[in-house]
Amino acid sequence: MSRSTDIDHTIPYLSPDKGGPPGQTRIGNLGPHTRYHHRIKTHGSWQVRQPEPGTWLWRSPHHRIYAVNATGTHPLGDSQFAQAIWRAASRPPERAAELATTSLR
Repeated sequence: MSRSTDIDHTIPYLSPDKGGPPGQTRIGNLGPHTRYHHRIKTHGSWQVRQPEPGTWLWRSPHHRIYAVNATGTHPLGDSQFAQAIWRAASRPPERAAELATTSLR
């Protein structure tokens, strides 16, 4: 890791005092991002999903999908197939909370 790398929560962290579930800071909800990429995710119109540890899907403001993993960045485009992958990578918040709780057992 370098000073320009941030460890980011894929699903935004919510304090347990405000109703956030346990286990939010787990390997399946964390990922390294450059400061620039962290900021465009947090403050820009880009969206990120992490279907499994080490794999991220990024969606641009123009709905183009990019798969990012240890082998690099792979543009998937904005086809129906790419959008189906994006939808399949989402988890309802209830399911994410359930997985977080299960991972702590």
